[in-house]
Formats: sequence, structure tokens, C-alpha cells
Amino acid sequence: MGSFALAPALRDAAQAIAEVAAGRSLADQLQGFGAAGDPPRAMLLDLTHGTLRRYGRVQAIVRALRPLA
Repeated sequence: MGSFALAPALRDAAQAIAEVAAGRSLADQLQGFGAAGDPPRAMLLDLTHGTLRRYGRVQAIVRALRPLA
């Protein structure tokens, strides 16, 4: 198993998460990955699922910490 740089995987995962936050399907966002030079699909799944698992809680905390306007 070869090594893979983390930066491209983080970039691609962040883009996929932004699309999911905009209402799109994660499965659709990850569909094109797997070609040579792309981050391994398993790496992207781990990064995106771990982030999305906590996304709602983090958004609630952010809303609670915003100053009242």
C-alpha cells in the first residue's frame, strides 16, 4: 500500500462537505473519485463521514456562540 499526501484528501473532503451542506448527496460527490492520482476513496469516506457525523452538533454550538444582533 502506497502513501498518499493528506492535503489533497483534505481539500477534496472539504469540497464534498461544502456540497453536502448546500443540499447535495455525498454519494454523488464521491462518485468520481478513484482514478489514479485521486485520494483513495476510503480516505475520503473516513474524512467526510467523520466530519458529517459531528456537523449538526458543531452548527448548533456555532449558533449558540454567535452574539445576538
